[in-house]
Amino acid sequence: MVGKMATRSKNQKRSVPDNRRSEHDDSESVTAYMSSLDHPLKSVIEELRQAILEADRRITEGIKWNSASFYCHGWFATVNIREKKRVLLVLHHGARKRDEATLSLTIKDPSNLLRWLSKDRATITFASSEDFQSKRGTFQHLIKQWAAYQTHLATIT
Repeated sequence: MVGKMATRSKNQKRSVPDNRRSEHDDSESVTAYMSSLDHPLKSVIEELRQAILEADRRITEGIKWNSASFYCHGWFATVNIREKKRVLLVLHHGARKRDEATLSLTIKDPSNLLRWLSKDRATITFASSEDFQSKRGTFQHLIKQWAAYQTHLATIT
C-alpha cells in the first residue's frame, strides 16, 4: 500500500541483530567522541582516560551525560570539558546524591588532589599535561580506591 509505513508490533524482534555493546562498555563511542573533540587540553583528556582504564581492569567506559564517563559497578567518573583552561574530572556515584555515602571518610588522599563537593562527590582538576603527569601515580591510586568502593557497594546492595 503506497503511503503507509510498515510498523513492528511491540513483541516483534528486530530482523537485524543489534551488535552494540552496553552503554557502559563502549570504548568505540568514546574514541569517536574524542576524535571529534575540539578542546585545547584534549591530550590531557586522553592521558586521563588511559590512566583511569589502567587503574583497574574492571573499569569500562562509555558516553554518559554527553561526555566520556567511566563505570565500575555503576557510573563513577565523568570528564567535564566546559572550561578551556583546565580539565575537570567529577567522581561520583551516578546521577543521584547518596547522603549515606562514606566515601569522603574512606578514600585516602594525603596529597589533597580531591575537592569534596559532598559525601559522595569530588572533583580533580588538571591544567596541563605536565600537571597531570606529575600527579598521575596519586591520581591512579585514588581511582583504584574509588573503584574498590564501587565494587564493595555492589556486594552489599
